[in-house]
Amino acid sequence: MLIGLLDMFMVNIEISIQGAFLFALISGFLNWKLSENDKEPPDADSKEFKEIENKFKS
Repeated sequence: MLIGLLDMFMVNIEISIQGAFLFALISGFLNWKLSENDKEPPDADSKEFKEIENKFKS
């Protein structure tokens, strides 16, 4: 029943290939730019990880 209802609403929605391609390019570019500044998490055996772990324990 739910699938039939969704199908009924989707009949009127059309997305052009150019729109889908443009959306993919923009979202990919934004994801790439935002992930450039992300730091990698510390390794489990590193000193930094142990310092963080000790902060949570105390």
